[in-house]
Amino acid sequence: MGWDSLQKVIRQLHYTHEISGWDEPSTLLDALSRLCSPPKIKIVQNRWKDKKCAKDFRDRVQKFADENERAKRGAEFQNAHRYQLAMRIAIRGAEEFADYRRRIGRLDYQDLLGLSAELLRRSMDARSQLGDKYRRILVDEFQDTDPLQTEILFLLTSEPAVGGEAAEGDWRRDDPRPGALFLVGDPKQSIYRFRRADISLYSFVKDRFADFGSVLTLTMNFRSRAPITDFVNDVFGKGDLFPEEGNEEQAPFQPLNTWVSDFSAADGVQSYKLSQQEGNNRKLIAEEDAARLATWINSRLSTDECVPGDFMILTRDTKQLSVYAREFEKWGLPVQVTGAGVSGEKELQELQMLLECMIDP
Repeated sequence: MGWDSLQKVIRQLHYTHEISGWDEPSTLLDALSRLCSPPKIKIVQNRWKDKKCAKDFRDRVQKFADENERAKRGAEFQNAHRYQLAMRIAIRGAEEFADYRRRIGRLDYQDLLGLSAELLRRSMDARSQLGDKYRRILVDEFQDTDPLQTEILFLLTSEPAVGGEAAEGDWRRDDPRPGALFLVGDPKQSIYRFRRADISLYSFVKDRFADFGSVLTLTMNFRSRAPITDFVNDVFGKGDLFPEEGNEEQAPFQPLNTWVSDFSAADGVQSYKLSQQEGNNRKLIAEEDAARLATWINSRLSTDECVPGDFMILTRDTKQLSVYAREFEKWGLPVQVTGAGVSGEKELQELQMLLECMIDP
């Protein structure tokens, strides 16, 4: 059945006492740390013979952890010493591993970011050349961008100082070239704080944009009707669910506005019914649909109203796209398939079989 959290603490302290006793200060401080630093202690009553004893003991341990200031200070001292030592070891290990990755030429994504930022900081020539190559940068989902990525964006889109070397942190004062940096983000969707992509960074960059560029707040909702947005605004716009000004933990509330269409009818929308296929055979359905579309597109092209590039076909999935492509080719219609693999084509399957036979006769 396992042990509950209180039993685990008791067992750990018992083993420590049996092996080392309490004579060594480090051992005693470790015991205090276990008593004063655990999460909320819980008991599972069916794992105790005496339920009242379990509750009383839990309350005594919790009271000791909450009220004994000397014990809490001792636990804090022990944790500070322990974590400082652990961090020194972790940092040294990370540095050694980073050096190893560089020596064997197998850098990870974070290595590439760090080395790129370092290059842009130290080399004005590299910064100038790359800035000339990438004159316009558009970033979507900016709320998921961490400080290192943000630094690279600013270094690429701002002009390096004439002469001398750039100092770390200068990107926070650099102004991007007019029109060079365009960011789109929603702080309410910020979920990568553990990667340092937090609201405070988003707010800092937003304030910087107010200095050298412009900030546009988009509140128009094109996906929902008025009853939905009215309900959302009513629920989340009152009370203290969202701060008025926003802070490092939570973005402010922004009411939604519903876009109302001026069209009374669905202009340009047409529909047709496909014949019922036995067993709902998707391939047969796709073949009939492709034939109808090819006929309709060909009729439009014959009147010189349109050109082939005016047509785009969107499907729910990509499994039957080859059916549409073959049908259009029969009609002599130029077609380009994107977003779908071609591994299912008969010719490629036969080629794969041939290559496998050649590899292993």
